[in-house]
Amino acid sequence: MNTTQYAVKIERKLIQEFKANFFKKVGYKPIVLTKIADEENDGYIKLISLDLLKELFEPFLPFKQRKQITLERHIRIREMVELRFIYCFIARRMNYSFVSIAKSLNRDHTTIIYSCDKFTDLSETDPSFREKYLMILNHIKQETNREDYELSNMEHM
Repeated sequence: MNTTQYAVKIERKLIQEFKANFFKKVGYKPIVLTKIADEENDGYIKLISLDLLKELFEPFLPFKQRKQITLERHIRIREMVELRFIYCFIARRMNYSFVSIAKSLNRDHTTIIYSCDKFTDLSETDPSFREKYLMILNHIKQETNREDYELSNMEHM
């Protein structure tokens, strides 16, 4: 048994014990996030890396002078700003820290805080923004072929 297999075995045992104790005390089984790849995935939610999340945004990125603009690029086109708001919100809902999201976009963590706040404001007031968000969310679910990511509860902000 190699190190990864051993880690998965120990992790699975600890998580099952935790879920059983949690169920006894609270009355429902919690959703558990894990970073170790697992073939069986019985109730586990695998994290999507920030790099993979950025790749999933590529079909929605606009072109400028025949080159696709990246999320990291410091450009203030409304379409790009909205996409960054959505990216930040999804990453934050996946429990990534403000600092790690900021590093992935070459920004400051306060920019990420502002982006998440603006996402909330826009999603409540702008139906086209909310539609864009749901379209991106559905795209991510389809591309990852999984319905049990943390994304499943994001439709009900």
